[in-house]
Amino acid sequence: MTTATLKWTDPLPAAEIASIDLYDEVSTVPGKQKIGSVAGGVQIFVTGDLVDGEHTFSAIVNGINGHASSPSNSVTVTVSSAVPAITDLSVTLNP
Repeated sequence: MTTATLKWTDPLPAAEIASIDLYDEVSTVPGKQKIGSVAGGVQIFVTGDLVDGEHTFSAIVNGINGHASSPSNSVTVTVSSAVPAITDLSVTLNP
């Protein structure tokens, strides 16, 4: 099970933010998917379980005036549940 914690600094006072929408674009799934929304003043979000692949996260601020911001900068992480093989196995004979 792999999750990610997203953190940010609000660009406006919390009273001026209606919500912040969080998105994930996964290399194995076409398109950007909304993964959650938080109220203004909340500056942390923990994702649900993430599938293997490259995840690109971004956020959009929705102001109380009904307008939305352009997407934030993107942050990319790679999730892999593969267990690496041992590559340095050796043997020594005992007398």
